[in-house]
Amino acid sequence: MDRRPPAELEFAKLAVASAEDMAAVQKETRAQADRLIDSDQRLISRSRAALATSRLLLQGRQRPTLDRDREFAHLRQADVHIAGARTQIERQRRLIVELRRGCLPTDVAESLLQTMHATLKAMQGHREIIRQQLGL
Repeated sequence: MDRRPPAELEFAKLAVASAEDMAAVQKETRAQADRLIDSDQRLISRSRAALATSRLLLQGRQRPTLDRDREFAHLRQADVHIAGARTQIERQRRLIVELRRGCLPTDVAESLLQTMHATLKAMQGHREIIRQQLGL
Protein backbone atom coordinates (compact mmCIF):
# COMPACT_ATOMS: atom_id res chain seq x y z
CA MET A 1 0.00 0.00 0.00
CA ASP A 2 1.27 3.46 -0.94
CA ARG A 3 1.94 5.56 2.22
CA ARG A 4 2.13 8.98 0.53
CA PRO A 5 -0.24 11.74 1.67
CA PRO A 6 -3.61 11.73 -0.17
CA ALA A 7 -2.92 15.10 -1.88
CA GLU A 8 0.39 13.79 -3.24
CA LEU A 9 -1.29 10.61 -4.49
CA GLU A 10 -3.99 12.63 -6.21
CA PHE A 11 -1.38 14.87 -7.84
CA ALA A 12 0.56 11.81 -9.03
CA LYS A 13 -2.62 10.29 -10.50
CA LEU A 14 -3.40 13.55 -12.30
CA ALA A 15 0.14 13.76 -13.64
CA VAL A 16 -0.04 10.19 -14.97
CA ALA A 17 -3.44 10.82 -16.55
CA SER A 18 -2.17 14.03 -18.14
CA ALA A 19 0.91 12.26 -19.51
CA GLU A 20 -1.27 9.49 -20.92
CA ASP A 21 -3.57 12.07 -22.55
CA MET A 22 -0.60 13.88 -24.08
CA ALA A 23 0.82 10.59 -25.37
CA ALA A 24 -2.52 9.76 -26.98
CA VAL A 25 -2.72 13.21 -28.60
CA GLN A 26 0.85 12.89 -29.83
CA LYS A 27 0.11 9.44 -31.29
CA GLU A 28 -2.98 10.73 -33.10
CA THR A 29 -1.07 13.80 -34.27
CA ARG A 30 1.67 11.60 -35.70
CA ALA A 31 -0.89 9.39 -37.45
CA GLN A 32 -2.59 12.47 -38.92
CA ALA A 33 0.78 13.85 -40.00
CA ASP A 34 1.59 10.54 -41.72
CA ARG A 35 -1.75 10.59 -43.54
CA LEU A 36 -1.21 14.19 -44.64
CA ILE A 37 2.34 13.45 -45.78
CA ASP A 38 1.07 10.54 -47.89
CA SER A 39 -1.63 12.76 -49.36
CA ASP A 40 0.89 15.52 -50.08
CA GLN A 41 3.26 13.10 -51.76
CA ARG A 42 0.47 11.89 -54.05
CA LEU A 43 -0.51 15.49 -54.84
CA ILE A 44 3.09 16.47 -55.51
CA SER A 45 3.53 13.51 -57.87
CA ARG A 46 0.37 14.41 -59.76
CA SER A 47 1.37 18.07 -59.88
CA ARG A 48 4.82 17.22 -61.20
CA ALA A 49 3.31 15.06 -63.92
CA ALA A 50 0.89 17.83 -64.88
CA LEU A 51 3.68 20.40 -64.90
CA ALA A 52 5.85 18.16 -67.07
CA THR A 53 3.00 17.76 -69.54
CA SER A 54 2.37 21.49 -69.49
CA ARG A 55 6.04 22.23 -70.18
CA LEU A 56 5.95 19.89 -73.16
CA LEU A 57 2.85 21.64 -74.44
CA LEU A 58 4.45 25.04 -74.03
CA GLN A 59 7.58 23.85 -75.85
CA GLY A 60 5.40 22.65 -78.71
CA ARG A 61 6.38 18.99 -78.34
CA GLN A 62 2.78 17.92 -78.08
CA ARG A 63 -0.21 19.24 -79.92
CA PRO A 64 -2.21 21.48 -77.59
CA THR A 65 -5.66 20.32 -76.74
CA LEU A 66 -8.55 22.09 -78.40
CA ASP A 67 -11.11 20.74 -75.95
CA ARG A 68 -11.96 23.91 -74.02
CA ASP A 69 -14.65 22.19 -72.00
CA ARG A 70 -12.09 19.71 -70.70
CA GLU A 71 -9.65 22.52 -69.91
CA PHE A 72 -12.34 24.43 -68.03
CA ALA A 73 -13.10 21.23 -66.10
CA HIS A 74 -9.40 20.97 -65.27
CA LEU A 75 -9.43 24.60 -64.15
CA ARG A 76 -12.41 23.97 -61.85
CA GLN A 77 -10.68 20.89 -60.48
CA ALA A 78 -7.48 22.87 -59.86
CA ASP A 79 -9.51 25.52 -58.01
CA VAL A 80 -11.11 22.82 -55.83
CA HIS A 81 -7.69 21.31 -55.07
CA ILE A 82 -6.25 24.71 -54.18
CA ALA A 83 -9.17 25.49 -51.88
CA GLY A 84 -8.71 22.10 -50.21
CA ALA A 85 -4.99 22.70 -49.81
CA ARG A 86 -5.64 26.08 -48.19
CA THR A 87 -8.08 24.44 -45.78
CA GLN A 88 -5.52 21.77 -44.90
CA ILE A 89 -2.83 24.42 -44.36
CA GLU A 90 -5.06 26.36 -42.00
CA ARG A 91 -5.89 23.16 -40.13
CA GLN A 92 -2.18 22.35 -39.88
CA ARG A 93 -1.49 25.83 -38.48
CA ARG A 94 -4.15 25.29 -35.81
CA LEU A 95 -2.66 21.89 -35.00
CA ILE A 96 0.78 23.46 -34.49
CA VAL A 97 -0.74 26.01 -32.10
CA GLU A 98 -2.39 23.19 -30.14
CA LEU A 99 0.85 21.23 -30.03
CA ARG A 100 2.68 24.27 -28.68
CA ARG A 101 -0.01 24.81 -26.05
CA GLY A 102 0.49 21.21 -24.94
CA CYS A 103 4.28 21.67 -24.88
CA LEU A 104 4.60 18.95 -27.51
CA PRO A 105 7.20 18.86 -30.31
CA THR A 106 6.17 20.68 -33.47
CA ASP A 107 9.10 19.91 -35.79
CA VAL A 108 7.27 17.23 -37.82
CA ALA A 109 4.11 19.33 -38.01
CA GLU A 110 6.08 22.41 -39.12
CA SER A 111 7.98 20.41 -41.73
CA LEU A 112 4.69 19.11 -43.04
CA LEU A 113 3.35 22.67 -43.17
CA GLN A 114 6.30 23.69 -45.34
CA THR A 115 5.60 20.75 -47.66
CA MET A 116 1.95 21.77 -47.81
CA HIS A 117 2.93 25.32 -48.81
CA ALA A 118 5.21 23.96 -51.55
CA THR A 119 2.39 21.76 -52.81
CA LEU A 120 0.00 24.71 -52.84
CA LYS A 121 2.52 26.74 -54.85
CA ALA A 122 2.82 23.91 -57.39
CA MET A 123 -0.97 23.69 -57.64
CA GLN A 124 -1.22 27.44 -58.21
CA GLY A 125 1.43 27.19 -60.93
CA HIS A 126 -0.49 24.41 -62.62
CA ARG A 127 -3.71 26.44 -62.43
CA GLU A 128 -1.90 29.39 -64.04
CA ILE A 129 -0.76 27.19 -66.94
CA ILE A 130 -4.35 26.06 -67.50
CA ARG A 131 -5.52 29.68 -67.41
CA GLN A 132 -2.86 30.64 -69.96
CA GLN A 133 -3.93 27.82 -72.25
CA LEU A 134 -7.48 29.09 -72.03
CA GLY A 135 -6.35 32.66 -72.69
CA LEU A 136 -7.61 33.91 -69.31
